[in-house]
Amino acid sequence: SYGNFDPRCQWLQERLFTFDQSEAAHDLVNRYLWNKGYIFVPRQCEEHIDKKAKPCKLHIVFHGCLQGGGLGGHLIEQAIYSMGWTHFVENAGYNEWANTNDIVVLYPQASTGIMTPDIQHINPQGCWDFWGYTDSNYHTKDGRQISAIWRMVKLLVPDLN
Repeated sequence: SYGNFDPRCQWLQERLFTFDQSEAAHDLVNRYLWNKGYIFVPRQCEEHIDKKAKPCKLHIVFHGCLQGGGLGGHLIEQAIYSMGWTHFVENAGYNEWANTNDIVVLYPQASTGIMTPDIQHINPQGCWDFWGYTDSNYHTKDGRQISAIWRMVKLLVPDLN
């Protein structure tokens, strides 16, 4: 229900962090991406970074429509979010799976739509672009959202540069 989470997984909250998506997508934040994203880092993966040991794997999770962190107002209950805490990010099951398999989980966040004189981007449910509202390359690696996520990945995995 609204604002609740599975107490058996509460310990995982300390491994969940928010990050500023504008570092990888400054021109897209508040247009096509929300300002914050989430990342789950298992303790052993953090230790790998400190000890320069074998790195953990990375998995990217795309939320569904009405599940992004940028929703507000009357949609907040539909999105199962409260006070910036996300039910989806904490309870979808990815974190438990990642914790036992040495995987960092990146949860980028799409934004809801806006409409201004220069931007006619309407996406009230905060969906990822699967129909072309960002640009005609939405379905390719050159699409605005996908290329921003790739930049996030390259920030996390510098060896890809």
